[in-house]
Amino acid sequence: MALIAAVLPFEHPQFPTLSPDDVRERLLRLFPVDRETRFLTLQRGLAMFDQVDLFPHAFAPIVDAEFADSEERAARGDTIERGARADERRYLAFMAQWRPERPLFSHLSLGAQRDYLTMWMRSSFVVRRQFARSAKAMVTITAYSMDALWPPIGYGGPLIEGARAPA
Repeated sequence: MALIAAVLPFEHPQFPTLSPDDVRERLLRLFPVDRETRFLTLQRGLAMFDQVDLFPHAFAPIVDAEFADSEERAARGDTIERGARADERRYLAFMAQWRPERPLFSHLSLGAQRDYLTMWMRSSFVVRRQFARSAKAMVTITAYSMDALWPPIGYGGPLIEGARAPA
């Protein structure tokens, strides 16, 4: 829910009267998390994303995803170290600015959540960037599939009769 609120401008006066719950329900219908094993990765990613203090750590799956094989990884080991240091600097700057009481995304202020999401999207590691962009895309796709969002953006709906997404 916090991620949905961080992606969409619910606080904007022209944003439709949708709630994060409305978007969440729709998202779970469009992207059924509990039905396919490939979404287990998403659930794990969300758990890692929520734990803010894990960001500066270059865990093995993150590092492994950067390189096609171990030779490339060995040849570019300095790249891993530089990326890890760059992400640590991003994290320290974030912590200095926001000073969160609890290191959970879901407990951050809205501004801190948006900055944290941006930090993931600018990470030195492709896995973090892909996760953040994919999560943001899922929320955005879901929101734009909801009829209530169409009038504020000037979209009149599908041109083909019956092409509306199920409610």
